[in-house]
Amino acid sequence: MLDDKEIASVQLINLEVSEDELDVYQRCLSYILEHVDPKQMEEEFGANSDEILGRSESMEDVMERAGILFDEEELQAELDAEIEK
Repeated sequence: MLDDKEIASVQLINLEVSEDELDVYQRCLSYILEHVDPKQMEEEFGANSDEILGRSESMEDVMERAGILFDEEELQAELDAEIEK
């Protein structure tokens, strides 16, 4: 943890994470959105599907700005093209 502060009774934490860690966190949120019932989301995570979607989108924005968000289908197509050469 690099820093923390409280704003309007919300504690904000400044962290350093690797791109791999960030990717895992984002994939976990995507998995939750795709496979967990909305009622269970609220029970297990204390957040509804809109809140989890918002966090996932925010994480994707961070990854995109850092140049580490990749479209898996696009990557597979590039890999297939390289193999065919």
